[in-house]
Amino acid sequence: MKIKTLLLGLIALICFSCNNDSVEPYKDNFVAKELPTIVPNTNPKAFTKNAEQNTTLETLTRVDEKGELYFMNYTADYGLNAMIAAGGVKSNNELLGYVQQYLLNIPRSRTMTLEHDFGCSSFLAKTKDGHYLFCRNFDYVYESPVNVITRTKGTIGTFNMNMAIKSATSGSPDDGKSDNSFYVAAPLAVMDGMNDHGVAISVLVVMSYGAEQYAEGKSNLTTTAVMREILDNATNVDEALDIFDSHNFYAHGGTWQSNYHFFLADATGRSVVVEYVNSGRDNQQDKSYQKIVIESKIATNNFLYEPFREPINDTWRESYLSSYSLNDIKGKSEAFDILLALSQVHDPDRGRAILPGETAGPNSFPQTLWSVVYDLTEKKAYYITGRENMEGKDPYVVSMMP
Repeated sequence: MKIKTLLLGLIALICFSCNNDSVEPYKDNFVAKELPTIVPNTNPKAFTKNAEQNTTLETLTRVDEKGELYFMNYTADYGLNAMIAAGGVKSNNELLGYVQQYLLNIPRSRTMTLEHDFGCSSFLAKTKDGHYLFCRNFDYVYESPVNVITRTKGTIGTFNMNMAIKSATSGSPDDGKSDNSFYVAAPLAVMDGMNDHGVAISVLVVMSYGAEQYAEGKSNLTTTAVMREILDNATNVDEALDIFDSHNFYAHGGTWQSNYHFFLADATGRSVVVEYVNSGRDNQQDKSYQKIVIESKIATNNFLYEPFREPINDTWRESYLSSYSLNDIKGKSEAFDILLALSQVHDPDRGRAILPGETAGPNSFPQTLWSVVYDLTEKKAYYITGRENMEGKDPYVVSMMP
């Protein structure tokens, strides 16, 4: 049996306390690490269509020692406008089909699946010096994740390769042999991000049937595609909400646990949660989904729309954030304190994340894949993997692409 370090188990005990006073300080003044120098990536890219895609993939560079975090300067055309002009996509599989047909030369028989069953935490905090920080933990069960910071002109976002290729393993983007072609899909499959106007967005799963809208005359967009258009075009929350309204929204899947809500904020400090609801959480037949906007500083995996809330399943993460004063925190160090307190550890022997007060088993591993603080005021992002956060390491600072 593979035995995890005792340190992980001890840190898990710290992470899963809901008492603010018990959170161990991250570091009063951490020194953010710069991204490593780009070394041309020589992995194969047999399915790309043009030289600019190859140039983009050659920037794919490992950030952390273990190979769970990479970054990439994306300068190729990822085809969002063409996709919308063609009517858009109604599911994640349609999105990946578009990637395969229009961005890559991948046979349809090699169809990949983008999955989104995850649990996350997101919140907006204001520092004593007036900076607005959009903070996010991305939680999913991958022991060896491949996460990619994807910089386009004017945006920084995060892509998880495992969501598209289940066989993706730690180190594969720079092992010299794995084909990196599919990383051209990264901008269209971001899970969170910020643009140079200080607009930030993250997506979180909520428990209901997936939303489907059918208004005539509108293009169709699924979860990550609408996020990409917002990052590309919105300069504030209101413009982002207009983008939601300009499309039919489709949450991938037609089963229970296949709906999502969005946490959205801008550099003025306004933050909202966008949800799609019908006449009842259990009513799969009612396709008249409406967009609901709720002013909020936090989002986890529970609806904020009152008729859809689940008091019994109200997560400890939501309770923790609701009790925390987010309007006057010390700075990014305290933001990472909060993210660390919200981090999750997966215990495969229990088949779930451990709960507050439980001890991590010997085979446990971080369920929080990355933590990010987007500074909406200075337009910089601070990233760390869940593993390195639990080990007390410093985050990496990411600036907008020159």
